[in-house]
Amino acid sequence: MNLINEDTILDDLRDLIQRFDESLVRRVDPAGLTLKSKIPFKVLSLKEVLFHRITILAQEAFDLYLQNKRMPSYILMRSTVETCALCFSFRKKCSIFLEDFNVANFDSFLMKGLSGGRIEKAKYQSVNVLTCIDHVDREFEGFRKMYDVLCEYAHPNHLGTLDSLGKFDNEKIWLDLGTELKMPPPAFGLAPFCMSLIIFEEQYNLIGDILRDINKNFDEKII
Repeated sequence: MNLINEDTILDDLRDLIQRFDESLVRRVDPAGLTLKSKIPFKVLSLKEVLFHRITILAQEAFDLYLQNKRMPSYILMRSTVETCALCFSFRKKCSIFLEDFNVANFDSFLMKGLSGGRIEKAKYQSVNVLTCIDHVDREFEGFRKMYDVLCEYAHPNHLGTLDSLGKFDNEKIWLDLGTELKMPPPAFGLAPFCMSLIIFEEQYNLIGDILRDINKNFDEKII
């Protein structure tokens, strides 16, 4: 990505984030869902929680980028990529459920998504986000590599420390520090950021379509 395309991509991102924000729901109401199972309500809850998460992260990442605070912006962009990946795996699980009707397996995934964690006392172990990233990469080649670059900014490695925050002055033999001194390449952040939002929107909409079939199947006692 070069500077000529940066403004266009920023315009696209601005439109995407605005559309996300305008589409947020403030309450998940089970009215209209079947009373024969909690599965549809859990699907709807996870779907909307992920939507809120990615919208908040995307807005903050975008604002920081416009302020030329690229290192913290890229850290938040990494989180949007992870949220996108979980949503992608979520959609796949929904599709599989319509085929095998394995309530126990599907409910386990939903509970991991809604209540999972990696801390010792977590009731459910959360879904492995790296596995989700790799699932996306199989369909969208290069997704994992872009994610790995963003991870370098999230970790205190070279890209996340000296390369983002410092500039050596060889003549005066000192190190200047500050977020304004170094501008990481736009492609490192904007490419995976934009891609993750586009993929998320597609998967989010597909989950909504699949949810109607899941709900119908429970109502008609197909499951």
